[in-house]
Amino acid sequence: MLHFLSVDGTGVVIGETTEIHDCVKVYQGVTLGALTVKKQHQNTKRHPTIEQNVTIYANAIH
Repeated sequence: MLHFLSVDGTGVVIGETTEIHDCVKVYQGVTLGALTVKKQHQNTKRHPTIEQNVTIYANAIH
């Protein structure tokens, strides 16, 4: 069962290597990832893994 809900997704940024598991809610203004990445790290996992049953509230940054 996969449920991913972005509530009012305005300003939500999810990095390309982010993994999002089942039953996740993300509210507005959330950033999951880096602002810049050095070229030698571009092919490595550099964003978070969001496990099951997680709620990330407004304006959170990881």
